[in-house]
Amino acid sequence: MSTTQEVVTEQAKRISRLWRAAAWDELASCFSDGVIQVGPQLKELSRGRAAMVGSYRVFMNGAQLTEYHEENFRTEVWPGFATTVYDWRMKYLTEGEKRFSSGTDQFIFEMTGKGFLAVWRYIDFQEDRTDP
Repeated sequence: MSTTQEVVTEQAKRISRLWRAAAWDELASCFSDGVIQVGPQLKELSRGRAAMVGSYRVFMNGAQLTEYHEENFRTEVWPGFATTVYDWRMKYLTEGEKRFSSGTDQFIFEMTGKGFLAVWRYIDFQEDRTDP
């Protein structure tokens, strides 16, 4: 893995650490002003930095993570842009219900004067169910 690939992979891992730590201001610094977030079937979920951070905040305010794991980071780099894809799975409590979810996060990053900032996120769910 090249040094730039490592930097981009670390930025994706940083985003993950920050939302789980509820470090909202620092998390906001990882996204461009116009970042777009899409979900399954490429449905737009949010547009803009505040809305992106807000989506993480809404999840964390309504859920208590009990287990979280990510793996298989794949990063590609081109002049000025990069992408990182990784697999995740988690268990959490929400509204008194135990849940299990797994899927992938896919980020597109743009190289800026502030480093690599996420401009696009696609979150896909392979599984989302109650966890007995």
